[in-house]
Amino acid sequence: MWLRSARAAGRCSVRHYVGVTTAERTANPQILLLSAALFLVGTNAFVIAGVLPDVARSLDVSIVSVGYALTAYAVVVAVISPSMSKRLAPVSRVTVMAAGMLVIALGTLLTALGPTFGWFIAGRAVAAVGAAALVPTAFAVTPTLVPKERQGRALAFAGLGFAVALAVGSPIGTALATVSGWRFTLSVLAACAALIALAMPRVLSAAESARVAAPVPTLRALASVDLVLLLVVRLLMTAAFQMVYVYSAFVVYGFTGGDGTKLAILMSAYGFGGVFGGIAGGWLSDIRGTGRTGIGALGGLVLVLAALAGSHELLTAATAFLAWGFTVSMAGVPQQHRLVELEPDYASASLAWNSTAMYIGLAIAPIVGGALVPHGPGAVVLGGAATAALALLCFAVSIPRVRSLVRRR
Repeated sequence: MWLRSARAAGRCSVRHYVGVTTAERTANPQILLLSAALFLVGTNAFVIAGVLPDVARSLDVSIVSVGYALTAYAVVVAVISPSMSKRLAPVSRVTVMAAGMLVIALGTLLTALGPTFGWFIAGRAVAAVGAAALVPTAFAVTPTLVPKERQGRALAFAGLGFAVALAVGSPIGTALATVSGWRFTLSVLAACAALIALAMPRVLSAAESARVAAPVPTLRALASVDLVLLLVVRLLMTAAFQMVYVYSAFVVYGFTGGDGTKLAILMSAYGFGGVFGGIAGGWLSDIRGTGRTGIGALGGLVLVLAALAGSHELLTAATAFLAWGFTVSMAGVPQQHRLVELEPDYASASLAWNSTAMYIGLAIAPIVGGALVPHGPGAVVLGGAATAALALLCFAVSIPRVRSLVRRR
């Protein structure tokens, strides 16, 4: 009898295992393609920072002017993401993502081939329109491709595209630009974006029928204390990262002496830390919950930035950059996961507003960081740490159990 039960259990386990692995094999190529798409979006955005001097020289403008192009890109995405999510609600999500990728390819090619700075700005604006359509839709589709208990890891894997863009895409793009010029680098990115756009309808066929069943609500209709706090967390977390990252060459000049190779090593350390942080964030969100994972990651981010402000050696700075990337990526997963959990039926709308919050953070960070530059590298990093501390506070308050404890006191 025991043997029969064991055999039956074994057959059940095998069936369960086969079923799970079959589903995962179906989902993996889809999530991999979404991660690749986000990798290209991230590389497209971050590689510009590495070629700012070359772009400025070839277009005969100042570095600050080219830096404003980064802000313009972020502002366009921030402004139009929610409205695009609402207007494109009746359209197949696969169609939206493929079209967004094609628009990114067109805008990037326009940026690469444009003869003047005006064309450069126009190309970045067109690419931003594509990113506004693609990014929130990709993050909304990702959880639908896997069982509920694996959604955190799926979001983390898709989000790794941004982390790998920082670790690999941006440094390789910068190196390629050194050899062949920034126009060639952007042209290669445009070609890759077009190829991914063509692959999307075939690879993501299972998500073709995934449509928004009801009209996408406005932020006012969606608004809840938890949602607003989570959007503020995204804004602050992004600003904390960006205000230090944009001025990373200034922040670490005392360690690198202006050596581009040393700076590239530090930035790669950040990116590789982000890859592992994203994996850890997804796994811990599924296993330990989004609340504990988010608080631990944001608390770690505050401590790491404080440690970076006090670093005086290259090895210490490299360790801090690695931990910095780890904690930033780790913190992003539970924040996104909680947004999906709050309004599962309107995940596209919530994540579109999340993109808006993220790109607002990207837009304001250079301004805030620039105001701190005259006070020295330590002030810039501590400004990032203080902003991360505010993000930690908002995330903690967004957890209903924490709010109830505060009210009791």
